[in-house]
Amino acid sequence: MLPEDLAQLLALWQQKRGARLMPARRDFTVEEFARWLGRLHLVRVEGDENGIEHSDGRYIVFATASVERYGREMTGKCLSQYAPPEMARRALADHYALLHERGPLQSHVNDSFGPVLMHWTRLALPLSEDGQRIDRYLVGLHYHL
Repeated sequence: MLPEDLAQLLALWQQKRGARLMPARRDFTVEEFARWLGRLHLVRVEGDENGIEHSDGRYIVFATASVERYGREMTGKCLSQYAPPEMARRALADHYALLHERGPLQSHVNDSFGPVLMHWTRLALPLSEDGQRIDRYLVGLHYHL
């Protein structure tokens, strides 16, 4: 079950996709993302010419809610640059799973940053300019109290 806000993001993605496997980033306007701003990452897939397992993701946009919780700005940085290393491994595992599945990917995360334990749901939605290869993806976040 997705939280309602992520279910609505998925519905928007499905509407934009239509009969295609996945929509392109250009199919969306910034205004359509208004309700998720601050809780939305945009990731560019990099280095997958040697296979999915050799790819990484680079944050084009790192959600401000994540900056507040994580205590670090990741815009412009790769998933593999997360610290601690366990977070990088989890982020890359979801990245590889999304590239393999080629469809929406939901995950639930429990993690601690310092003394604070947090729980959130992530919804990753693939995007493709050519309709076949995932070149970007959105990650919608829902933080549970």
